[in-house]
Amino acid sequence: MFESDKTWLEKLPGMTPWDDGCAELDEKLGAWLDAYSLEVCDQPLDKKDDVRISYLKRLWSCLGWHWRDANKAEQTKAKAETVGESLQARRGFQKGGKLGGDPMRDVVLAAAMLAYHNRALILFEEEYYTLSCAVAAKVDPKLVRGAIQAKGSVEWWNELLEKLIGLAHSQGKLEFFDGRCSLAYWLGIVVRRFHISKKRKKNPFSYEEIDEMAHTKPDATTEVIANESLRCFIKVLARALPELHNDDNFLLRSFFLENMKQKDIAKILGIHPGNVTRRIQRALERLYVLVKQHAADEFGEMAAEDMLGEILKNERTFANALLEAFAEIREDRS
Repeated sequence: MFESDKTWLEKLPGMTPWDDGCAELDEKLGAWLDAYSLEVCDQPLDKKDDVRISYLKRLWSCLGWHWRDANKAEQTKAKAETVGESLQARRGFQKGGKLGGDPMRDVVLAAAMLAYHNRALILFEEEYYTLSCAVAAKVDPKLVRGAIQAKGSVEWWNELLEKLIGLAHSQGKLEFFDGRCSLAYWLGIVVRRFHISKKRKKNPFSYEEIDEMAHTKPDATTEVIANESLRCFIKVLARALPELHNDDNFLLRSFFLENMKQKDIAKILGIHPGNVTRRIQRALERLYVLVKQHAADEFGEMAAEDMLGEILKNERTFANALLEAFAEIREDRS
């Protein structure tokens, strides 16, 4: 765990000889993890379990960054204990040092949330619900009007948690929280961006809305809906799809038609798996623009708006329409 940091670590107090220093540092990290996990995890972390190692790596990523930061700021060789105690006291080593929280505890809490520990989820809501409401209210007061009073019944809070923890086919934002600042400061940025995006005109092809339905749909051939608007929509889709860039077309075909996993799509396109979701979202946005253009040309703007509005009310209908459109394209080419 420490080998990649050996160049700078072995110059610090307590890290020579190397093996002894690593063993002592590992013991310190383990003691901190045990203390934090008692608060945020539903059960103790087994010392022989790989899950514990993943927690230790996140904790080390946090401590290691601040340890290097401490030596740069003070031009001294601080000990690990000194850095840890400072972080626990919510003090950093740059710009006055106010961290707004204990980053080491926060990375453990984030890991526990990603593992769906009930205790972590409850603790997170207790500590950050009001803060999130306050940040969101600055962006759009109407969005969270009465949210604090109606705690637990607010749809946007559940949406935010899904964004942080992740859906079945996408990574949660907390995967990228590394403890360089406190969770409170980091969350303020995430909430602000989340609610700014909600203020914008909603994309009818939102990835979050169609994700689950796209992966649990029946075969399109077994569910043909006798609906004139749907038939028109499928024809428009079939005309718009070939006009997409090849990568966009591949993304939609792989995702909706072939149910490929993100990691497999990423491997073929040569991109990071975490970028697949955003690429699908952008492909759908570009497809929507093309669909609107073709629908307006074919049926007139008013009729096109009515048709699109009716079809896009139901994610399952859209997913099946997209499959039908791909099938039409395939038949035309054969």
